[in-house]
Amino acid sequence: MGKLPGGLDGACGENGAKLSGGERQRIALARALIREVKVLFLDEGVSAIDVSTANEIEQELLDMKDLTLLTVTHRIKDGLTQRYDRIVTMTGGAAEAE
Repeated sequence: MGKLPGGLDGACGENGAKLSGGERQRIALARALIREVKVLFLDEGVSAIDVSTANEIEQELLDMKDLTLLTVTHRIKDGLTQRYDRIVTMTGGAAEAE
């Protein structure tokens, strides 16, 4: 992860221009969690974050008792699939529920 000159007091550029995609995604997640949302919809929500960190974040979100998590992703982690209550896959444009 990159470091901004000035740390937390440093300028991140207009609309976060100096932040990486992963840093922007983590900030968006933090904003949602600070607001104590009950439903969180992630559309490729951790795609710009390395696989190991993304896995940790997703596990933490799945552990939150008062949070409903809806995830759209191309990068499903085998270790997390059993943690979801329902999985719908798209094959050839048709949805299949598991």
